[in-house]
Amino acid sequence: GEVEVGLRPNDLVLSRGAGPQATVDVVEHLGWEMLVHLQLGAHRLAARAETAVMGSLKPGDKVAVAAERAHLFSAVSGLRVQ
Repeated sequence: GEVEVGLRPNDLVLSRGAGPQATVDVVEHLGWEMLVHLQLGAHRLAARAETAVMGSLKPGDKVAVAAERAHLFSAVSGLRVQ
């Protein structure tokens, strides 16, 4: 059946390299890390990133997004698919 994909902010990896490009909407600076709110097509995502690795990000910047891990859920029941 149909599944929905769940991505946790700490499971997303941002880079300035190649890959699906997302647009930065909002950056929450939290000291050594930041929470980055993104738009990827019709999807809104949030990713955690180390400030020392990503440097300065601002709304409108483009970043590549990769998922280290995804969680699958049944679109009908909402239960996790193993």
